[in-house]
Amino acid sequence: MKYSYSTLDKARFYMAYMGHKLMVPLEVRQPRLRFALYEAMYTACKFLDYQSQLAYPFHDEVIVTRFGKFAIQRGTSDAAGVSPAYERSDVNYLHALTGRLLAQGRKVLFLDIGADIGTFSTTLLNRFQQPGLQVAAFEPMPRSFALLRRNLGMNGHEEGPRLKLFNCAVGEKVDEKVQVYFDPTAPGSSGLAHGSAANTQIEVEAQPLDKLVLNQAESCDDVIMKIDVEGMEIAVLNGARQILSSGRGVYLMIEDFVDASIINHMESLPSLRFLTKRTDYNSWWTTTKA
Repeated sequence: MKYSYSTLDKARFYMAYMGHKLMVPLEVRQPRLRFALYEAMYTACKFLDYQSQLAYPFHDEVIVTRFGKFAIQRGTSDAAGVSPAYERSDVNYLHALTGRLLAQGRKVLFLDIGADIGTFSTTLLNRFQQPGLQVAAFEPMPRSFALLRRNLGMNGHEEGPRLKLFNCAVGEKVDEKVQVYFDPTAPGSSGLAHGSAANTQIEVEAQPLDKLVLNQAESCDDVIMKIDVEGMEIAVLNGARQILSSGRGVYLMIEDFVDASIINHMESLPSLRFLTKRTDYNSWWTTTKA
């Protein structure tokens, strides 16, 4: 199936988007009212300026939702990333896909590439307790990585055979040094793009997936990748050639709205076919034939 995101698909997304936003007061357990107010303010700012990143204005340091407990950094938009509404249609699709594979008795490896403070990894591990699920999370920014480890730990998930954490970027070459721009008010948006003039340029280590987790991937039946790397998407794919060609089922959720050329690149790879697009932000692809 060729890539498609029709007007009807967009309408469905925006209807789901507003529905998930309206559900926030029911799905956030602490602090319910303050978070609901922030969510309303954040959404309004996004409609006025899509590039805006409203910092959480209250003093709460931990947000508790139906998906887990999440520590956030003050003065940042981290709270938006731990909202139950955050990319919810993609989260629902991820959970449905993971649940279906696990129900078939398959061993699944989830690669959280650009994990930020751990929303996807924490949510998935909280949802599925089966030993058949393994998670590897990758985050190069030191402050975000510290919160990634803390958030997983607060939810009862420590590093071990089922969970591996990597404080590095994911790229194409072994032991590569990459210059990235750190956004102190929106750490999850840090990446190759310059962005705000206030951003700080820092050097981080990058390694290819084939070096970091090829053996782990080969021990599983299926690999699910979430790729949110703000400009390094193609490098990530180039560094995962062996995983993509391993013959295992590989499923990818890749951020495509920052750089629309990602779609052309994905369609050019003979091993991949388009699955679905549930949100404005990401699209889903797979190596499977069925």
